[in-house]
Amino acid sequence: MCIRDRLDGRPAASDAPLKAQHDGVPCDATEPTWHWQTGEYILDEHSLTVPADTSPGEYLLGVGLYDADTLERLPPTGEDLNVRWNEAILGSIMVVTP
Repeated sequence: MCIRDRLDGRPAASDAPLKAQHDGVPCDATEPTWHWQTGEYILDEHSLTVPADTSPGEYLLGVGLYDADTLERLPPTGEDLNVRWNEAILGSIMVVTP
C-alpha cells in the first residue's frame, strides 16, 4: 500500500467545496509510512497556493492520509482531534482582500 498525505483548505463556515490542496508522499518520500513507529512525530511540510478568486474569510486547514492505489481515506485517530471531512483540522487561516 502506498500512503500519500494531503493538506486541504476549505471555508470554515460551511461544507463548501475545497479551495486549495496539496497531495504528496510523506516527507518527499524520505520517511515512508511503513517505517513509522507508534508515537513518533513526523514533520512534513506542505505549501498551499490560495487562488486569486478566493473570497475573504476564515478557511480551515485539514490533513489526512489516503491509500494512493484505492484513494480510500484513512480515518484520523488520536486524542483531542478536531475531525471534519475525515481530516484532522490543524487550524485556520484568514483570507483578506489585498
